[in-house]
Amino acid sequence: MNKTIPFFGKFLGGRNLNELKQTIIRLENQNIYPIIDYIKEINSTHTEVNDNVEMIDKCGNMFPDRFYAIKMSAFIKKDEKITKGFDKCNNLIFRLLMNGNKVMIDAENVLIQDNIDKMTDDLIDNYNNTEINIFKTYQMYRRDSYEKLYNDLEKYNNLGVKLVRGGYYHSDRYTGKLFDFKEDTDKSYEDGCMAVLMQRKITDKNIGMIVATHNHRSITMVRDMIRKSQRDKNLTFFAQLLGMNSELLEQLNKTGFNTMQYVPYGKFMDTLPYMGRRLYENYDILKYSFF
Repeated sequence: MNKTIPFFGKFLGGRNLNELKQTIIRLENQNIYPIIDYIKEINSTHTEVNDNVEMIDKCGNMFPDRFYAIKMSAFIKKDEKITKGFDKCNNLIFRLLMNGNKVMIDAENVLIQDNIDKMTDDLIDNYNNTEINIFKTYQMYRRDSYEKLYNDLEKYNNLGVKLVRGGYYHSDRYTGKLFDFKEDTDKSYEDGCMAVLMQRKITDKNIGMIVATHNHRSITMVRDMIRKSQRDKNLTFFAQLLGMNSELLEQLNKTGFNTMQYVPYGKFMDTLPYMGRRLYENYDILKYSFF
């Protein structure tokens, strides 16, 4: 047996729906919300695209009333324009929502992200009229993300915000869109968290926030700012990656904060692009993942 599979298996929710079910049960028994994420990203044929839709549909029916992460690029063939997959994505999301699910639209690389933002805005207009059903992802290593977040906080009454630092640094670092120094990304991330909390404080808007990070300082900052507000605690989720152990996440869970873990699932070979990005961006914490 290839020894790589057990290694990567720690970070994967399963290769099929039965294995995924066991991971979901395990996390929910610990009061952790799973974020279900079908991992296939690159499609060579329209048949593969349709297979992606069918798999996510099947999962949405089998596991209702949960959180799902969706990549827009899962709905096109390689080298097709990202906008071509919107109708398939929109129809699938409608069916997921009919089963009581919430949907996060993942951020992707610089070349397609602006179009993804526009399509996500259309989904928000369609499905967030009375409650938060769609979460938009903001990559805070991008120089323009804080402004986008600020404008959306002003624009929408029901907004789901997922804040990440960003997972495409290796491919996007020379585009001029990203901060040059980690300290600037950290500041941007924490400014984004504070902007959400401030908007909640000065308005009655319904703004959900997913603090998706393993950064200890960012997590403790948000925790300390919301610990005395039940409304803020209800609307805030701390999310991390499956398999990357965090004592802080466990402490948050035990003390009444909402916690989540990303649960990627799918065929092993389809997971490699995802796992490559995750391991690259979280290299510093890998040494803590096996204890």
